[in-house]
Amino acid sequence: MATIDPGSSWNGTCFSLREPVPSDSYSFVTINPPGASGCQPIPEVPAVRHTNMDFIRACGPEMELVFTAFSRCYPPQPNGECWDGHDTRWEFPVYNDTRTCSPCTCGEPSRGDCRVQTTLYGQAACSDELGTILISGLDRPLCTDTIEGRIGAVRSIFTKDEPTCAPSTDSTVVSGEIVPGDTHVLCCNR
Repeated sequence: MATIDPGSSWNGTCFSLREPVPSDSYSFVTINPPGASGCQPIPEVPAVRHTNMDFIRACGPEMELVFTAFSRCYPPQPNGECWDGHDTRWEFPVYNDTRTCSPCTCGEPSRGDCRVQTTLYGQAACSDELGTILISGLDRPLCTDTIEGRIGAVRSIFTKDEPTCAPSTDSTVVSGEIVPGDTHVLCCNR
């Protein structure tokens, strides 16, 4: 009996055995089911919401005018007065938003869809394929007697790795605040 154990840090690449397993020293091969990989938060950036907001396009006084059906607005003159024909004065505060959410973290995988294809080889360089076993994370250890020959290497690849993890940190914890900044003034033609 021999145990092939590449270690917990093995990523499934070709693992050569120091001492190949002779063909006459085993009669079957048992493959243990894979464990799901850990979860990572998905870095989604929420779309900017524009509900209940008015938008104004402001231009400098040196810009060439393009007449449209919209209001034309300019910053006030250096003395603070509005320009002729642009007497509607708009004052609005600009807010500084320093809010941030606590970072998301994931708990250990609890279930999910995890499937691995494990191939045994006769040569240390993962050549001379002896056989392939497909196993799911939900399966019990699989035993096969169809593998024959000297085992010199093993390789495993995930054909599906979709773990299910619960968040372990409340991602709705918010720190920071919205604080008023400078007040901006625009002079508009209506």
